[in-house]
Amino acid sequence: MIVSQDEDEVNLVRWFKTNLEMNMVDGILDPCLMNKIAPECLREYVNIAVNCVRDEGIERPTIEDVLGSLKCALQLQEKWEYSKELGDEIDKNMGSVGGMSCASLGDSDYLSSNLLR
Repeated sequence: MIVSQDEDEVNLVRWFKTNLEMNMVDGILDPCLMNKIAPECLREYVNIAVNCVRDEGIERPTIEDVLGSLKCALQLQEKWEYSKELGDEIDKNMGSVGGMSCASLGDSDYLSSNLLR
């Protein structure tokens, strides 16, 4: 039994909805997942949860819809992890090019002036 003065902390659905209303998604996220979950994936999870806790049962998604949304969230997470790994690998392998950091190569002024030479 959970002993609490605040009913919003006892009822998981109410606690979730209260945190969303206060725009405090971080309050519902496990601290172990911070910086380990793709922002798009987190949004998808929150959308799934929001739909699953709708007041009217008829408004809630079917299990097939939830499964499809979870598969989408997984793809978003895998894509984010892959691009993050790829970016880390590129940064590690390239370091700097000609005394200029890789970030400088993305500067449009640098590219414009040097491509015209």
